[in-house]
Amino acid sequence: MANYDPKSLRAEEFINHEEILATLAYAQEHKNDVALIDAILEKAREQAARILRDARIASDTVLAQLDEMKKQANTNAADQNLAAARAALRSTLGQAEKKA
Repeated sequence: MANYDPKSLRAEEFINHEEILATLAYAQEHKNDVALIDAILEKAREQAARILRDARIASDTVLAQLDEMKKQANTNAADQNLAAARAALRSTLGQAEKKA
């Protein structure tokens, strides 16, 4: 068997047939062990809750960064508009001075 590589695109590098058979045998052996099944399900629930919490934290962070980027973009746009208005005013004043 090839070396284990979970990122590989080749199935034989990220799937271990023997491990799958061992897992199926273990499941068959313990299929009536309600306490074990409950413990496995509880562990899965805890992991899912942790994943959701981490995802919420990550999304809050991303949203805060996006808000900051939006504020910066608005500031930049306002600065550009102000610069354009100043340039237009200077041009208008310059033309008015030439006529006077």
